[in-house]
Amino acid sequence: MFRLQKVALKRDLVVVSQFNIVEQLTNNNPKESFTLNEILRNICVAIEIEDIIDDIIIPSNNNTNLQLLADVLMFMLTNTYGFNENIKDIVISREELEQFSISLNDISLLYGKLTSNDIIQKNINSALTIDVVFNYFQEIENKYSDKNYFVKELITFVNSTTKYDDYMISGYGKVNITKNTLNAIKETIFPKIPFKSSFKLISITLHGITSTNTLEYTNKSILNDCEFVNFASIYTTGVNLYLSKIIVSIMRVYEYIYKRNDNEILDELINIIANDNYSLSEKYDNSLKLLYVKYQLKTTLKDFIEEAYFIPVYAEDFVNDTTNYTLDELKEKEKEIESKYKKSIEEIIIVSLFNTNPVESINKIIELNKKIENNIKIYVEEYPDVLGNLLKELNTSLMATLMVQLLSFPESLGKYLIEAGTQVLNTVPPSMPLPDSPDSAPEITNCNAIVSDLRNSSGIFAINTVGKVINYGFCKVKDALKIQDNKLVQTLENYVLNKFQ
Repeated sequence: MFRLQKVALKRDLVVVSQFNIVEQLTNNNPKESFTLNEILRNICVAIEIEDIIDDIIIPSNNNTNLQLLADVLMFMLTNTYGFNENIKDIVISREELEQFSISLNDISLLYGKLTSNDIIQKNINSALTIDVVFNYFQEIENKYSDKNYFVKELITFVNSTTKYDDYMISGYGKVNITKNTLNAIKETIFPKIPFKSSFKLISITLHGITSTNTLEYTNKSILNDCEFVNFASIYTTGVNLYLSKIIVSIMRVYEYIYKRNDNEILDELINIIANDNYSLSEKYDNSLKLLYVKYQLKTTLKDFIEEAYFIPVYAEDFVNDTTNYTLDELKEKEKEIESKYKKSIEEIIIVSLFNTNPVESINKIIELNKKIENNIKIYVEEYPDVLGNLLKELNTSLMATLMVQLLSFPESLGKYLIEAGTQVLNTVPPSMPLPDSPDSAPEITNCNAIVSDLRNSSGIFAINTVGKVINYGFCKVKDALKIQDNKLVQTLENYVLNKFQ
């Protein structure tokens, strides 16, 4: 079974406790064990990943693309992420899947740590400020992400097997006839396209600011210059609250109607929430429309945006407009502003937030983040049945977020996610081999950064910690001799680390 290495997050984890993706991993099947291929199929079903390739691959006869997608995901584990081939043969028990699900927060913490290490490595002499982190997110978006990576891996996979030769590739013909040609030109027809993510990632990070202790802002004139104290913990909290805020928004509508005893309207809302044909975003939009229309509500654009995004609004176009609008009018105003700046609303409000006085804006950020957290606590107690229905989709959203990182960020976020999972679940079941040559956490070459990293370490990862001590010793030697790039010293350092491990 999984033997978890716990990385405790010393906070009230009411929000965290709502994340459990067992249902998505098992597709509600009561079986006690699953092959990895079955789990991958269930993931494809849960997040409707078929939509990615339905217009590219046409199955033969009455088949679906589900098995093809599961096979491609398995192929990526070996071809992209370095697991050995016999990973295909593993069988995982329900108990192991449940252990995996409850360890998601620990994985997120280590994932945040690995990401933090990479940011430090790329910015050796810089403090870990909001500006540095945001620039890093933009860099991995532009340089290390690819929306088409999964499709190209699919082409590589079908080129390596005859299993799907009878399938059709739209516009090209049968796989067995066209696959070699497609494999040769895949980079041309599916060029590298950055996955737009930097504003979402910085928004996630901002949602992790839940106390004044999470940022160092003494003598800082703007928010952008404030330094993160513990990025891993902040990012983990941010993921939890970012994903939870849409649930809070829907539940606010429910609470508003419930407290007015409007049973007819409440039934309409429950039908929206229970409708499996609606995505979580569609449930939010339809709930909001029901609320505003039935009660003829109006509000300012600033208040509406803060309620929707849980991010403080300082942009002049919002702050200076004190008119109260209907929902339709609010949507029109949003479109006008987005057209004016050629940016999304989220981008506009975050960029303006960067330049605010941190003494004021940090407290406002904390206030809104606490609203998400506190509302979840209330709804868990007062409306567990309605909330439970939405939490299923919250877990699917989490699954989809993780899959995007694996499918479109193979050189950065996906790599760190895989490494975090294998370390937290170390030792994994004997039937689940670790990658043949896993990339270690990005090595921090600045000696002070290594010391800082050790201080922030929980001390639980003994091998990793001693490895950093070895890194620090060689780092000081290289500093003293001024030979940071000396190959002989680097070879010796690697030899010592390998012998130790």
